[in-house]
Formats: sequence, C-alpha cells, structure tokens
Amino acid sequence: MRFHLLGMATSPTVKTWCQCAFVPLIWNMAAMIRRAGHQVVFYGAEGSDVPCDEFVPVVTADVLAEHNQGRDRGAYYYDDDYKHDAGPWIEFRARCEPALRKRVKPGEFVLNSCGGLQALAGNVGGLDIEYIVGYSGTHSKRRVFPSHNWRHVVLGMYRQEKSPEWNDAVIPHYLDMADWPMREPDRVGEHMLFLGRLGDHKGLGLAAKVAQECGVKLLVSGLLSPGQKIEDVLPRGRHVVWAGPSDHAKRVALLSEARCLFAASRYTEPFGMVVIEAGAVGCPVVTTDWGAFPEIVQHGTTGYRCNDFEEFVNAVDNAPSIYDDACRQRVMENYSLDAVWPQYDAYFRRVTKSLTKDGWYWLPMKEHASAVT
Repeated sequence: MRFHLLGMATSPTVKTWCQCAFVPLIWNMAAMIRRAGHQVVFYGAEGSDVPCDEFVPVVTADVLAEHNQGRDRGAYYYDDDYKHDAGPWIEFRARCEPALRKRVKPGEFVLNSCGGLQALAGNVGGLDIEYIVGYSGTHSKRRVFPSHNWRHVVLGMYRQEKSPEWNDAVIPHYLDMADWPMREPDRVGEHMLFLGRLGDHKGLGLAAKVAQECGVKLLVSGLLSPGQKIEDVLPRGRHVVWAGPSDHAKRVALLSEARCLFAASRYTEPFGMVVIEAGAVGCPVVTTDWGAFPEIVQHGTTGYRCNDFEEFVNAVDNAPSIYDDACRQRVMENYSLDAVWPQYDAYFRRVTKSLTKDGWYWLPMKEHASAVT
C-alpha cells in the first residue's frame, strides 16, 4: 500500500515536538506505516525529519521564519497556528494540492489530521482519511476518532444519532515506548504534577486546591498564551511551584519524579495524550470521570477517576499505592505502536475492501433484508 501523509504547516514535523500533539502522532504514523513495509510520501514544512520514501516540502523555511518572527516557541502556545488564513497554511494548500494531484493514484491513501486540509485531501483522488479526529469540524467520509466518547460527541454535534457512519473507526492515540523510559522508584517524590496548557479548563485551579488539602506541593509546567504572565495564571500559594515550560526530555523527567499526574480537565477531552505519556513512564494519573478518561484510565489500577473534591483528595493520597509497572503495562498493551498499528492496518484494509465487490456495500440492500428475514 502507498500512503500520502500530510504534516503540519506551522512547524517542521519532528518526533519530539511538544507544543502540538499532532506533530509526534504524524511522525509516528509514518514510522508505523514504513515498519509494516508500506510506502510513505510525506508533505510538510522544510526541516521535517519524518521517515518516508519521498519528502515533498510544501512550506519553505522562509515562510516559517516570517510566521514565527518574534515568537518564543518554548514558552507560548499560539492559537493562530491552526487558523487557515495563516501564511504557512496558505502556502501549504497552494503547493500541496498540485503535488498530490501529480502523485496520488487510485486506491492510494491520503491521510490528514487538521489545519483545514481535510477538504483538500478529498479533492485529489485516492482514499482520503481523517485519521486523527481530535476536533469538532470534519470533512472526510472516512474518519478515525481517538475515543468512543469523542466519536459520540461529534456525531451528536451533527445530529447523526440515528445515522451511523460505517466508514468511521475508533483507534486510540499512540506513542513509541522507547521515547518514554520507565522511571526509577528512588526518584519519585511526594509532589503532584500539572503538565499541560495553563488554565482552569485543564483543572489547574482544582489541582492547587487539592494539593493544599493533601499537604503536598504542586509542580506546574506548561505553555502560556501570548500576552499572559505566569503570575497572573499560576494559582496562589507557597505550595504551588512553577517549573517552567518543558521540552520532551523535561517532560520525561517531570513525570518520572511525581507521585501522580493531575489531569482533571473540566471539558470533554477527545483523548488526553499526557495521560498515556505518564503511564508509559509508570506515573499514576488522577483525572475526571468523563471525556475519554473512562476509556483510558483503569480506576484503582493505573490511576483514579474522580467526581468530587473528596474523591480527588483521596486519589492523590492513595496514588503511591498504584503499581508503576501496571501503568506502563497498560500503555504498552493498548497505546504503543505495536498495539495500535494492527488496528490501523485492519481499518485501512476494510476501507479498501469496501470499494470492491467483496466489501459491505456490494450486495443490494434487499438481499441484506431478505437474508435477515
């Protein structure tokens, strides 16, 4: 099989980029496809190091430099990276479409994730698939959601409760276990860790209150929005410690040293990548009991899912009783590249089969109905 994989426009696609969850997912998708013996043609920004058979640069370094002029990528999260009128996205679409039309052949896959590329992917032939649907607006007829919860949310938004989409699938996010080494017990401290975008939508204020009640420190690491100052965002209290932003190596270190990751998002998380990152190094997690977390966190085994303040306090108190090995084993069995690729492989083959006489749609509906009766 041959896959045409679309990257991000506002940054090179490199394996350990932390500011955007899509970037490492795109990189690792290419790695999985090639490891399975298939071909990858990658379309992305100059400076990308994605494993592929052909790299088609569709965003120049000069356009990236102009877009990122004056920006501190290590400290801030820029929402306009995902706006379709940003310079890099304009160039991406202008250069990517003719490149795809030149290369894509019937039956080949065009894989896209975000940034307004869904409609583009559907106009160039081939089998377009939105393989990472972590957002609400979708365009493709073939979509892969990271959790059953998010699939149901999106279908509800489009009032598709009575119209299942047979081309859709639910396949979780994934990571390379080699990038997340198991932590050493003697390095684990007593503090809680908050790791992510700073704000109450991620449960930062609640984390500070729970830490105070438990009598432990809360270490906070994440990205500010442009114009924000940490003193205006960080909850007050001597027990709250600002650890600064983090790159990949620092994320591994922070998760390796915390008694637990506190990830109590107050909105419906499509997945929550940081939760499996924590599990991969053996760090228990404390989360809310909605969104994708009920599908990811095994209550009492890899962490705790909570519904009120008392439950959060008890969860943090009891976090040291969670076995680190159980956390890592859960991720290895369900979210590692080895565990997830067979699910994608089966889905890609199902999509291909559905277009042939051996697929679901080749029998007339009346024959299906007669077979049932």
